[in-house]
Amino acid sequence: MIIVTPKINPDLDGYACAYAYAEFLNKQGNEAIGICSGEPQREVIFLNRYFNLEPLAYDKASLEESSRIILVDASRLQGMPEGTRLEKIGEIIDHRDSPDVQELFPNADIQIEKVGAAATLVAERFRNKNIDISRESAILLYCAIASNTLNFQANVTTQRDRDICQWLESITDIPKNLISEMFTFKSDFTDDTFKKTIIGDFKEIALGDKLLGVGQLEVVGLNNILGSREQQIITILEEMKNNKNTDFIFLSAVDLDNGLNIFITNHEPTKELLGSVLNISFGDKNMAQKNGVILRKELIPLFREVATKI
Repeated sequence: MIIVTPKINPDLDGYACAYAYAEFLNKQGNEAIGICSGEPQREVIFLNRYFNLEPLAYDKASLEESSRIILVDASRLQGMPEGTRLEKIGEIIDHRDSPDVQELFPNADIQIEKVGAAATLVAERFRNKNIDISRESAILLYCAIASNTLNFQANVTTQRDRDICQWLESITDIPKNLISEMFTFKSDFTDDTFKKTIIGDFKEIALGDKLLGVGQLEVVGLNNILGSREQQIITILEEMKNNKNTDFIFLSAVDLDNGLNIFITNHEPTKELLGSVLNISFGDKNMAQKNGVILRKELIPLFREVATKI
């Protein structure tokens, strides 16, 4: 048995890769299942409901008894499901820089390429091997690429992402307004789901001997959300700063309607850091705007460049 798994509480990219790559392996004569540990993010919930898909489940027994484990949209053991054993990891498919990955996973075949989504790499395998792909897997992969690239607006978007999505469109009936509906669903929150979304996508980044905490939110109708939830955001950030003991903390909110970022924090040292790195000004407010879309993965190298000066 081969297990294909993303990180705990996966986003759509990791979830779609687990779903589709297990199918790919099965169609090549293997016995494989995709699993999902924790609570997947809201886009996954939307698509499972929209297409009445059976959600991927977490099966610790299968994970522990598996002959091989494949990590998708992941290249670290941190954040992986309980029962993921290093010696069983035989393959990694990811799209983020991981310079020491071969040393960390000496038994693994590794594909790490800088495209907008790991889903692009999985979809390319179906196309390149001329293996039939189910409508469900095709749509999950297509939506994952659209999500990760913010509907092809983000700087991380590559021509390979666009080309593979065109191929998926050519072989699959994708509902016309599906991406818009998915983004609208993920932007509609209760107080509880809003807090879970912020906490579930919170990352801690080491900057020398300092620790930076960064939340990311990608939504439509951002102005309305911030107008009604600014104080809730500040409260969540204060709780996270205390719980994680970070030196700096902020939320980066991406406005999918207008293609810009708004940064939120009430922590004065963080405002100064953001101002110096991004050339933005908070004035006497807790929010500052930067035109153009910039994702957290693009922000991290910018902060690491100034880490020695903090």
